[in-house]
Amino acid sequence: MSTNLMLVVLAAALAIPCWLTMQGEKMDVTSLASIPVMFPGFTPDKVATVELMKRKSKEELEAAARAAGVPVEKLPAEQQFEALVFQRAGEDWQLVNTELAGLKVPRARIDDAVLIHFRDIKTNEENKIGRGVDEKFRGENGLTPETGTMLRCRAVPSGPQDAGRSLGELIVGGSTKRGKVGEAGAIDGFYVVRADKLNDVVLYEPKDKSWHLPLRASEWVDTTVHSFLMSEVEAFYFRNAFGNAGFTKKPGSTQTWVAVPEQCSPKNVGAVRQGKVTDLVNHFLVVKAERFDPKRPRVQADEVWNKGVVEVRCKLRSGEEHIIWVQKRNDDTADSWVFGTGCKFKFALSNFKVGPFRTQNPEELFDPK
Repeated sequence: MSTNLMLVVLAAALAIPCWLTMQGEKMDVTSLASIPVMFPGFTPDKVATVELMKRKSKEELEAAARAAGVPVEKLPAEQQFEALVFQRAGEDWQLVNTELAGLKVPRARIDDAVLIHFRDIKTNEENKIGRGVDEKFRGENGLTPETGTMLRCRAVPSGPQDAGRSLGELIVGGSTKRGKVGEAGAIDGFYVVRADKLNDVVLYEPKDKSWHLPLRASEWVDTTVHSFLMSEVEAFYFRNAFGNAGFTKKPGSTQTWVAVPEQCSPKNVGAVRQGKVTDLVNHFLVVKAERFDPKRPRVQADEVWNKGVVEVRCKLRSGEEHIIWVQKRNDDTADSWVFGTGCKFKFALSNFKVGPFRTQNPEELFDPK
């Protein structure tokens, strides 16, 4: 057999398993595409508003009814349900109700907790709960508007008086976790049902087994007050009970600091201690709030300073300026209250975070002369 002929035969032999693999993959893709989904035609990019709701506990409802002097069933809907409403805001989302209204919610947070589930829930016969789905079953497993967690996705509103067309409403019930992971027949998922098809209960096993839909706004919002890179910083300034100091990057350098004499309380000092200044700036590059105080919106800087003890500023090459004003240490917690240009509310930072700015003596940032 000639060498050329041997090569042809070998190529054909290798092509057979490759062709079989491709056919198998093609069949898998086709079969997946043919599995019915709970919300046909749903795509995340069509969603403009997400609503998350859950009815308050019996005790909470009874307390609200007593306070209002009416029976529970006469309470307005907004007093019967805990609710969070999110709207698209550019690339991310924004919380539009509760005391934290206006704070950013990361796109990935809404995608992972809501949108991918609306897209991915399958309703093939293997997932459906057929027999025994009655009012008692739904009540015991949190599959009614009164007992479950409700999610609604809406399209872009057509006008100011329009809430947006509903793209789907899902009721998430109780956990169905049974057996140990890896065992035959083990289940780790949730009962779910469309709000308009209460008899079509589905056993849904999400890829993320920690799927959670909290009703606390603080568990959704982005706690980042500001975040930038060292290479973006042009100038740095701080002041505290020991004095103040300001520095700028040396022209043409991204790493060397030069003191700004008029911004520095230490006089007759030597060279800038580059490492110490860099450490301080590094500590300020990313600031994340521990929690927010929605009852205290940001006020004017001079008013804040009158009540504060520390000020820290970073000016970026873009012209942006990020500032925080730190108030006195909280006596009962391990943090301090802070105002910042990157947050509309007063917020708390750990004393670990603000400590270096509170305790750093500006004189220690310079060599002796």
